[in-house]
Amino acid sequence: MTLHRVSETAGPTRRGCVIFVHGLGGDAFATWQVEGRVETSWLRWLAADLDVDVYSLAYDASPSAWLGLTMPLPERAKNVLTDLETWDIATAPIIFVCHSFGGLLVKAMLRQGIDKRVDPWQRIVRSTRAVIFLSTPHTGARLATYLGSLASLLRLTVSVKELEANAPALRDLNEWYRSNARVLNIETYCFYEKQALGWTTVVDETSADPGLEDVIPVPVDANHFDICKPRTREELVYRRVKQLVNKVLHPAGNKIAIEKISADSHPVAPRGLQLHFDRLIKDHTRLFAGRAYERKLITDHLAKGGTGYIFVEGSSGYGKTSLLSRIILDHPEIAYHFLNQSYRTTGAGFDNTQLDSILASLCEQLDDRCVLPSYLNQRETIHHVLTTVPKVPIVVLIDGIDEVSRHPSFLFGLLPNALPAGVTVILSARSQGDRCYLTEVGLSRQAISLHIQLSGLDYDDLRELLQIAGDSTRVLASDSSFVRSLHGISQGDPFYLRFLVEDVASGRITRGNIHLTPVGLEQYLDKQFSQLGQSAHLRQQQDILIQILLEDGPLARRDLIGLVDNLTIFNFDEVLRDIHRFLQVRNDNYTFCHNRFQLWFKSKL
Repeated sequence: MTLHRVSETAGPTRRGCVIFVHGLGGDAFATWQVEGRVETSWLRWLAADLDVDVYSLAYDASPSAWLGLTMPLPERAKNVLTDLETWDIATAPIIFVCHSFGGLLVKAMLRQGIDKRVDPWQRIVRSTRAVIFLSTPHTGARLATYLGSLASLLRLTVSVKELEANAPALRDLNEWYRSNARVLNIETYCFYEKQALGWTTVVDETSADPGLEDVIPVPVDANHFDICKPRTREELVYRRVKQLVNKVLHPAGNKIAIEKISADSHPVAPRGLQLHFDRLIKDHTRLFAGRAYERKLITDHLAKGGTGYIFVEGSSGYGKTSLLSRIILDHPEIAYHFLNQSYRTTGAGFDNTQLDSILASLCEQLDDRCVLPSYLNQRETIHHVLTTVPKVPIVVLIDGIDEVSRHPSFLFGLLPNALPAGVTVILSARSQGDRCYLTEVGLSRQAISLHIQLSGLDYDDLRELLQIAGDSTRVLASDSSFVRSLHGISQGDPFYLRFLVEDVASGRITRGNIHLTPVGLEQYLDKQFSQLGQSAHLRQQQDILIQILLEDGPLARRDLIGLVDNLTIFNFDEVLRDIHRFLQVRNDNYTFCHNRFQLWFKSKL
């Protein structure tokens, strides 16, 4: 196999490269030309019209053993990746333009690059910005199925057999691509033929559709072989591919090369996307108490110019987000992002659990501290910041890396294993047995400079909490016997203490009845919900919680009224009164107050 260079730009004007990948029985040049005429090569048109490097891949992909050889798709993918790593292409954004089987090969390459964890292959995957499919049979081709019945006569190669309609391996590959294309920040575009080749259409609309949301296959007035051979610059395929390449490789919005603002300035986070986290930070610091030792560890590390990774780990509900919210208030120069399912804002065009929002959020803040590279997309920009020595220290905080619900984690490959001097990254995740969330984002424990393991709150922390929670609790904070009893009941569990302190503030827990309070959170929740059995709205309350559980995210008030029988705008507040403390309400959207409550409720169904 060979990678042919059609054109090459030089120096700082280089915007990226486009790699053309032919299909079964194709050729690095003839596939893209009308009747083999060089002047009709739209690879050359693209190179002339846009300031990009253009390459064409040649590899053996014969449909019949009478004509040549081939390899199984996964082996060919590794073969091509090994060849590509010898070229200097992963230093710039890459777009693949694929015809037919070539699209399957590119998908297999991306998968192998992630699964095998070979550094040069991963760099190629990280550099890939888009894949343009021309009549690629994501679920197989009907013609290949027909030819399969003549296999012994035609001596079909493994490549044709892999193309049979609904082949399990193709379905598996497409499911992987569908799950990971956006995670890897790869844009997808599809075209398919409308004219038959002889008696059949090789790739129809159904097979040309990879099943990605918002990706609409575009029909083209051509057959399977001619769809990749536009005759003029005015034809749809050329005009649209040129437009897409220009769009992907020339995004608006960033600036160039990392140069810091004056070292004497003290920038604070800009007020844009970070407004989405104002409520979260306020909620998690309103009754913040304790953690003086942990705050001092982090503050001292930053004050002494310490670099590297700080990893905050603790059981669910033990206050990781609260601690880091407090750290952000103490250090407004930190660029931060919270991955938090309970504070999702999907309707606002910003979803804190999705990669594009994370990148946009961090880039917006870092843009106030650095001059960012315009020739890189946002993912590359963040990676560039984290691998470049700054003029003054940069601190980036990402809370809740365990809240990434996709595998592989879309943070994988974003965070370098070693940070340069002057760069600190603070991460947090919940402790969960032997599972280590660091490895899921491509890091090891050896990469961590400061590891903080959160334990429960102690006696003094609880006293401080009672002192700030209100007048009625402040009085009891000086009663050492009461504080010891409350601490024993809670076992130091910060999440349980939230409910207990609320009960003390409201008068439900007193000196006289504290001995009746269950030890441990689960027993407490069991008792709370057994008392709901006396409510006239029990059925509606249960249905509300079930609907929120099924949604696995916030539900608007109007949606709950539509979903729950006999729930109206007139009785809504009354019905929710007894369960309101177990919910989080934001902009009239309702979700569970915490993942631990969600898990408890789910276990009771």
